[in-house]
Amino acid sequence: MSESIIQQGDWEVDISRGAQRINDSTCVWSRNPLSETASAREWGWHAKQALKHPRRARVRAQWEVDFSKGEILQNRKRSVWARNLTSKTEALREWHRAYPPHLISLGIEWRIERPARTGRTINAGGYVALSRLAMTAEEILFAGSYNLISKNGICLEHRLRAFQKYGDLAKGKLVRHLDGIKSHNDSDNLVLGTNVENTADHNTARLLAMTWHTRYLVLTQRYNALVRKAGPVVQSEFAFESAALPDKGIFAEMPTLHLKK
Repeated sequence: MSESIIQQGDWEVDISRGAQRINDSTCVWSRNPLSETASAREWGWHAKQALKHPRRARVRAQWEVDFSKGEILQNRKRSVWARNLTSKTEALREWHRAYPPHLISLGIEWRIERPARTGRTINAGGYVALSRLAMTAEEILFAGSYNLISKNGICLEHRLRAFQKYGDLAKGKLVRHLDGIKSHNDSDNLVLGTNVENTADHNTARLLAMTWHTRYLVLTQRYNALVRKAGPVVQSEFAFESAALPDKGIFAEMPTLHLKK
């Protein structure tokens, strides 16, 4: 190696070429033979800021990705649970949703197995939408007789169950979910009501979810504060119990953290 070439981490820098200002960045003549990027392995003008970052392989080893929980779809964006315990950002050290572009840029393979199509999906409004694949032949005939199937072949499950229970709906009547959960379409959870009553059902469920989420965040902050103050804490010193909620549904299984005195 020439005397004019110095080693800076994984990078080789030729100090004899000096530095140049390119696109508002100070660049030096350098290369990284261990880089996974072809352009970085070749000699060229690279930003000095890039020389400070560790190799992608090193960063990749610091990430934990949990593909076992499947893919999360929110706002039409795919993500999975991941964390980086060595990150300087507290939010990244906790389990959070990580998106494909970032993980793929680190060389982490996106190992999500697409579930088999069942014909049962959740639409933008939060209601269960059924295609003919998820319906029996009798349900397809029944839904067709009441014009419950749209032009694109979708039938809303709560309306199908309500028509099976009550027959044709009176004018001005809507299908209500008693617990406010739009995906809970058991016949005993569906009743007829007005638009005002239907809105009240969903508002109640939304407020209940916000209340328990706020309580969870407060208790989690208390727990983390105690752990940081006491150092390593034996897990048995803290009791985790399930919240006893009056309404059944997804809220009945929401965990609550009780700290022992």
